[in-house]
Amino acid sequence: MQNVLSRRDALLLGVSLATSAAMPRQALAAPLDQRLLTSFQEALAAPDFEAAERAWGRAIGIAPNNGPALSNRGTVRLQNGRRAIG
Repeated sequence: MQNVLSRRDALLLGVSLATSAAMPRQALAAPLDQRLLTSFQEALAAPDFEAAERAWGRAIGIAPNNGPALSNRGTVRLQNGRRAIG
């Protein structure tokens, strides 16, 4: 996996970090940022809906109030024909 961000990845990460501003400062430490970035990259590069949903789930596990991750997981679920959370 490349370490270079596409414009789309950079935008999604920027929005993600901005929406996480309500989190305590120590929660935004570098390891968290890298794990969140990795989850976003994996989700965007996922070969299928199930892999994308798992990656968005990992991002949500890292930053539970992350709006873009929550929204993107919901979008993937809709694209995969899942209308109810199960």
